Amino acid sequence: MVWKYKIQVRDSMRILRDVIGGGKESEEVISSKIAGVSRIIHRQLSTILRCVGKGSGLSEDDKTHFTGALEDVADHFSFLSSLADPEDIPKDKWDDYSFDGDFIGLFDDYLGELYDLGDTTVDTSGKEQTEKFLWVG
Repeated sequence: MVWKYKIQVRDSMRILRDVIGGGKESEEVISSKIAGVSRIIHRQLSTILRCVGKGSGLSEDDKTHFTGALEDVADHFSFLSSLADPEDIPKDKWDDYSFDGDFIGLFDDYLGELYDLGDTTVDTSGKEQTEKFLWVG
């Protein structure tokens, strides 16, 4: 199996898992850590998005598909980090975004989207090996 692109989040996810798993941290600490990991993911996806737009060896159909999918997932992680910053989206405005304060649940949903994107295969017409779009490690 070959992957077209790769993002590295393993170390950040370990730290986040330890914070959440300990059960001793406040909602503010957890949301802050989730926001930090979300910003890391967003930056890496934005870099990949620029590569996809610059002629990455993808078919035009794949380029269109992955550009849209990357934009959506990157925007979700950006939104999540904005929710955690009271200067961006104050807590009393969360209802405007249908957000109930469950940072962990929303982060898990967005991670699911990221992993689904990563499992998507790239058009490899004429190649022997299957190529997936994104390795999340």
